[in-house]
Amino acid sequence: MIRQEGLSRLRSATIEPASWSDHGSVQVDLESLLFKPAAWTWRLNEALLQDIGVREEITQALESYFRENETDDISPISVWEAHKSVIRSTLMSIATRKRKEATRAMTKIYSTISRLELQHKRTQLTETYGELMEARRQLKNLLTQRYLRSLQRSKNFFYTHANKGGKLLARMLKGDTPCTQVRKVRLTSGSTSQFPEEIAGEFRNYYNSLYNLRPPEDTAQQRNLLEQIQTNLQDNVRARINPEAASILDQPITTEDLAIKKNLGIKDVGIKKHENRESTWPGRVLHR
Repeated sequence: MIRQEGLSRLRSATIEPASWSDHGSVQVDLESLLFKPAAWTWRLNEALLQDIGVREEITQALESYFRENETDDISPISVWEAHKSVIRSTLMSIATRKRKEATRAMTKIYSTISRLELQHKRTQLTETYGELMEARRQLKNLLTQRYLRSLQRSKNFFYTHANKGGKLLARMLKGDTPCTQVRKVRLTSGSTSQFPEEIAGEFRNYYNSLYNLRPPEDTAQQRNLLEQIQTNLQDNVRARINPEAASILDQPITTEDLAIKKNLGIKDVGIKKHENRESTWPGRVLHR
């Protein structure tokens, strides 16, 4: 189902039970070389507050906390500020317990469906088929609850950020922007690499050789390169200046030139950063 070059990223492949049709989904776990996990940030699951048992547990935790800490030797401000950490840790423990219970229930139902599917294929009994359909119905109810929570969270997100400038507006304005991520590159050796370090190194070497130009030490090579530059300029440059103007451009910048430039109101940022020396080869040839 995947290309041969992606087999090294395959970690696991599982055929899931046929929960709602006669076809089982295939779950594939792949490792991405470009994936960088973000820092974990805790957020309150609003669905917990809809559970009556959770609300009673939070109420008991708050009453117990204030009863034990509201004393004369502790400042009320400190008690109030510290109760936020206590209630946050309580909510985190409740959410972790609920998530583990849901995971265990889901795993139990999946294993039951797998067992009943194999048993029904061997026996073809009506009782086994009824148990299988009941297990699928329980799984459907659990998945429906998960989908409803995701839908409620999405509606809340759109309601909160619909008329504000943020990530939601940026995604909508982005549209179908082409992906700027380079997934693979051909190396100078001729092979293709998908590793980020080798891709970055290949770009670095290319631009290093592109901009760090040095005149050839051999005189014959230098003359050959000069002839190629002159031929290219003669074939492609349509507008040319006369030799008198070219000789003036070759002259160094004088105080009179700076005075004229100042009177014209031109900013001299580039002049301040320019060193008082002759332009290096081959720049002297290119501007003629």
